[in-house]
Amino acid sequence: MDTTETQRLINGCQQLNEILSRIEAQLDNMLKLVAGYSGETKLPDTENASPSPEPCPVPSTVIPTLVFYCFGPFRVFKNDQLVGNWNGQKGQLILKYLIAHVGKPVSKEKLMDALWPEADPESARRNLHQAVYSLRHTLKTNNHERQYILFQNECYLLNPDVEIWVDVMAFEAHIRSGRDQENRGNMAAAINAYALAEGLYQGGFIEDEPYADWADPKRQQFQHLYLETANKLSQHYFQQKQYTAAVSQCQRILLVDNCYEPAHCLLIECYLAQGQRHMAVRQYQACVQALKETLGLPPSEKTRLIYRQLIST
Repeated sequence: MDTTETQRLINGCQQLNEILSRIEAQLDNMLKLVAGYSGETKLPDTENASPSPEPCPVPSTVIPTLVFYCFGPFRVFKNDQLVGNWNGQKGQLILKYLIAHVGKPVSKEKLMDALWPEADPESARRNLHQAVYSLRHTLKTNNHERQYILFQNECYLLNPDVEIWVDVMAFEAHIRSGRDQENRGNMAAAINAYALAEGLYQGGFIEDEPYADWADPKRQQFQHLYLETANKLSQHYFQQKQYTAAVSQCQRILLVDNCYEPAHCLLIECYLAQGQRHMAVRQYQACVQALKETLGLPPSEKTRLIYRQLIST
């Protein structure tokens, strides 16, 4: 066998190996996807795993056509592909509003009041029709597809026959599951559910619409749920003497709300438990500064008591 033929065989083997590697990766992704949607979602090991797991979909027997991420910047995936070619921002804004009220038809009047509050009724109606047309055109890429945005009884809604997955719905479902398990006394399962919920919270609700008044109530509601859930996780890690995990969790809480005193207090206790008194003092000072600059308030009596105990040791 000459050198040229040998090299050809080597190149062929390399190409075959690359193809097999890609097939293996694709099979691995398919198995993960099937597990995620068939109810076989693996819960994190709270003893050894990171306290912030990757976002996990709500178990479903059918892979969704549309996937919506509302925590952090709004993102839409259709058939696993990012929808990025929006024909006008108002169409996307209508979709955000419908997702914020998913499962409930939204009247034309509500949409017009929310999106065009200053316009006269005729202009607002014309803008709405144009935006809905643009939105439908973005989502429905060929004539054989179902219509994703329906208009029934003078209301707009997402087609209920289309399989969807929404991170905020999964977030709430995991918290409900965690509370149910906690009420049953099954704290291990509760912590796993809370950790899954915490991992889904990737930022404020539709944070790329900071001036949308209609989003504020849900934004505050989800932030409150996150802080409450994340605090339960940090307390659990502290009780299990997983101080590194507890510190990391508290720091993530303070990135969401730097005035959340329970996280400051637990950080102080974590540092003390690890013999890092200087870090505990620094954390109390950070708490005082955050409360003063943001709210114009002093720390609570509970926080001041922890500090007095700190400096007396």
